[in-house]
Amino acid sequence: MASTLRELTDAYREATKALDEAREALIEGIRRDRAAGKRPADILREIDHEWTSEYLRKIFKG
Repeated sequence: MASTLRELTDAYREATKALDEAREALIEGIRRDRAAGKRPADILREIDHEWTSEYLRKIFKG
């Protein structure tokens, strides 16, 4: 069954919103673990290098 452009647009918007929420949750988790004393290298490994160490430093400062 083919989807209309409106349905595809709505699905795209929902996926974008879910991605934004997941990104914010990950950032909060990273900051929480860093505040609890976890080493940046351990965090980087734990997030499977999804983001770079440079980006993590920005998160830590932010």
